[in-house]
Amino acid sequence: NEKAHILQYSVKCPYRLSDAHLLTKKELNKWVNDWNSLKIKQKKKHLVVAEVLFKNLQIMHNNNVLHNAIHVQNYTLSLELLDFEMARTPETPYNKADELDFMGLYKREVFHCLEIINFICYLLKENMDSNELDKIIKKYGYSL
Repeated sequence: NEKAHILQYSVKCPYRLSDAHLLTKKELNKWVNDWNSLKIKQKKKHLVVAEVLFKNLQIMHNNNVLHNAIHVQNYTLSLELLDFEMARTPETPYNKADELDFMGLYKREVFHCLEIINFICYLLKENMDSNELDKIIKKYGYSL
């Protein structure tokens, strides 16, 4: 009695974070400036990304969903998470070994989000504000 869900949606941005180096500065700035439409008040753009990523992660985890492939190739420049074919839930793990590793996956997804934020810092030439980042992580119920 397996439950299957198909997630289909259109994405706002055709470019993934991993494609950023292929864009002109003007194209990249267009997407980064579009983050202002998210109405998240932060001085530094990497903290806007942190708010979005950890909010997304909290929503998924509160619904017992693990994406299992959070990285720069699976986020668009408009901060949309893609490629849910690797996602799993505790009710439908791939096998017994996966079932045993669910808590480890939760923790790894936090670190994967941090890798993306670090990539954004590099891309935007911003210094990581670890104190502010730690506040955001705790706000969404995570810790390092």
